[in-house]
Amino acid sequence: MEDSNPKPEVDEVYTLLSERRRRAALEFLGSNGGSAPISELASHLSEHVVGVSETERRVRLQLYHVDIPKLKATNMAEFDTEDAYVTLTRRGKWLDRVRRETDEIIKQEAA
Repeated sequence: MEDSNPKPEVDEVYTLLSERRRRAALEFLGSNGGSAPISELASHLSEHVVGVSETERRVRLQLYHVDIPKLKATNMAEFDTEDAYVTLTRRGKWLDRVRRETDEIIKQEAA
């Protein structure tokens, strides 16, 4: 059940965005309609984000056992175990917006 409050606590935001793989997962899901199969997400992350030493299988395991449970525990995402689909909730879409805006601020400051 999705939390009626779309905004998490500040500490939750920093914790969730502190991991590069989670930020990249939010970006991928946000740019793909808010949901994707875990296999597609893992493939994208292993090819475009994670270091060469991380195989797609390892990324999928990390998503399944670490990142998705954290997003799910904070009502940022839902995971359909039957179909292996990850879907951002309203709170998750809000978190992706925070990530995008933070990225933009950092890019502007670096210029």
